[in-house]
Amino acid sequence: STPLVMVNVRSKDLRVVRSRVERPILRRKLLTLLDEYNELYDSSASRVGLPRKLGNRVAVLSDSCVAKVFSSDMNSLSAFRRASGVLISTSLSIQFQDRRNILCDTDFWSLWDIIVMRSGWVLIDVQQFNSAFNGGGCRYLGLVRFLPSLLCGQRCCTSSGLCRVPLCTMSISRLCSSDGAYSACGDIWTMLMKQSSKIGISGRGRVGYSSAEKFERSQVLSFEYQLKLLRSMIDCRLPICDVILFCMEINAMIVGFSSPLSPDFDAENQSHCGDLLARELMVYIHFTNYADDVMQLVSFID
Repeated sequence: STPLVMVNVRSKDLRVVRSRVERPILRRKLLTLLDEYNELYDSSASRVGLPRKLGNRVAVLSDSCVAKVFSSDMNSLSAFRRASGVLISTSLSIQFQDRRNILCDTDFWSLWDIIVMRSGWVLIDVQQFNSAFNGGGCRYLGLVRFLPSLLCGQRCCTSSGLCRVPLCTMSISRLCSSDGAYSACGDIWTMLMKQSSKIGISGRGRVGYSSAEKFERSQVLSFEYQLKLLRSMIDCRLPICDVILFCMEINAMIVGFSSPLSPDFDAENQSHCGDLLARELMVYIHFTNYADDVMQLVSFID
């Protein structure tokens, strides 16, 4: 059976910690990254077991469409343009708003990596933005080179000194915390470590599924090595979508070693492996004495 994901980490990627880009990249480079996201998304559309939603693509709105979104508030439109704003339409905006079901959503993490780690741009709080400019729905992600409030003292303030332009009162999205996201991944690693120790998996053991399916021998590495590799991926801040896929695989191996998996469980199905990881985390958080070990995870996705 082909494993869910072949971890192909270059050794040089584990020598240094990947830093988030602090200085905003050029607008055209941001648009290129978003185009690359769509290309990667489309190329995976036929992947076995990976349900695709067309709305998870991203669409950058034209100037005329942006003006329509801000039609009820021209002052906010002016502030958005001064901040070199880019407005994106995508169904993933819902995940950025309520943070539900984001843990195993690789589309979400791929877009998150572009926005938070690679662009240097600021994501305006998604709920605040959509409440003001989308009638309470959730469709848009507003990206700016800097928060509009940085210029409102010069352009937007009234005689009382208070800014009344809605866009200038909005904050940065909570999900823009790279420290929070990678700490959450660290909590998952802690759970996997404790779960593997609990069932007595030897660091040199050879592990396969308890069901009929087995991993290829090349993928059946010692758990000690796999968990160390996962920890290094987190510490060096490799893309979280890759980290989560590896977490899914390790978790499936642990669960399969401790008890038979469901007969219809498919090791190649990302949805199956994601649901299994989410289930194990829920049990770990709510029905064990280890809840304190995953406080960062709960705080980030709750």
